[in-house]
Amino acid sequence: MLDHINKTVLEEFRKEYDKDIFTPLQIKNPFILKKIIDRLDTHYLSEISSDALGDAFEFFLKAYLAKEKKDLGEYFTPRHIVRFLVKLANPQLGNRIYDPFCGTGGILIESYKHIKK
Repeated sequence: MLDHINKTVLEEFRKEYDKDIFTPLQIKNPFILKKIIDRLDTHYLSEISSDALGDAFEFFLKAYLAKEKKDLGEYFTPRHIVRFLVKLANPQLGNRIYDPFCGTGGILIESYKHIKK
C-alpha cells in the first residue's frame, strides 16, 4: 500500500501537474498506514460539517510523531488562519484553488465550504 501510494499515485500526480506536488509518505511502518486507512474507511464522512478527515489525519499524525518530538508546523496550519485565508481569497465557483502546502487539505476543504455557501 505504501509503495502504491508513493510510486503509483504520486507518479500520476507528477505526470498530471508536470512536477512533484506531494512528498512521498514517510511512515516507517506500513502497517500504521493500513490501520489508519482501515479505521477511516468504515466511516461516511462527506456530509459532516467539520473537517473530520483532516481532524482524524492530524490526530493520527500527532500521535505517530509525538514520540519523535517533531515540529508539526510543517503539517498543520491553524484552522482560524485557514478560514481567514479562504475568506480573504474569496474563491468563487469556477476558480482554481491552489493549496501550496496541502498538509491535510484544509484550504481546499474550507474553499469548498466557502463556495458551497
